Amino acid sequence: MTKLVLKTVAITLVAVLGAGMILFGSLALFAPLSVANFFDGMGMQNVAVKYYEKQYGKSESVEDLAVLILKLDEESDSVKSEKYLKIMIEKDEYSSYCQAQDSINNGGKVSQDEYYKGKYALSLVRNEKFDVAVSVAKDYVLENGYTDYNPFSVIIAELGMALTDAQLNTIKTEILNYKSSNQDAAISADLTAIEQLLG
Repeated sequence: MTKLVLKTVAITLVAVLGAGMILFGSLALFAPLSVANFFDGMGMQNVAVKYYEKQYGKSESVEDLAVLILKLDEESDSVKSEKYLKIMIEKDEYSSYCQAQDSINNGGKVSQDEYYKGKYALSLVRNEKFDVAVSVAKDYVLENGYTDYNPFSVIIAELGMALTDAQLNTIKTEILNYKSSNQDAAISADLTAIEQLLG
């Protein structure tokens, strides 16, 4: 009798686990965002990112890409960050998406374009593509001026201590090209930070 009860319990458990695995597999396949949000809520960031990535792969929408980028840790996931930020910046709807987000944020301190280009430049430096990061920063400044949160400023603020003297001097040389612009306060702040880092 006891064996029969134990056997029944075991079969029931296996059936419940099997049904749970089928349900989870179906969700992972057809609704990866739900799975991502579940793991995100559980604090399992690395697993969540995999499903946010699957969600973007399924939809290829700029909104899902934005969520993925937000969830990525650009320090530990610098390769993925670089990959997906490049995709974001090159999307046809990038400019209109940034403008829409800026209007939602009521012109916050950092524009969406600054946010993405700054993160992209950081990921490039972390992936040992310093020259490409400088090029991204130069293009941004030429288009938008030397804003407070331009990629040069972000690189200095976030990675200044990790930069070599040669890299700091390269940034300094680039920044000096904009010295007579109407953003002298931001430029002076960055030049002062570089001098302190060079010691």
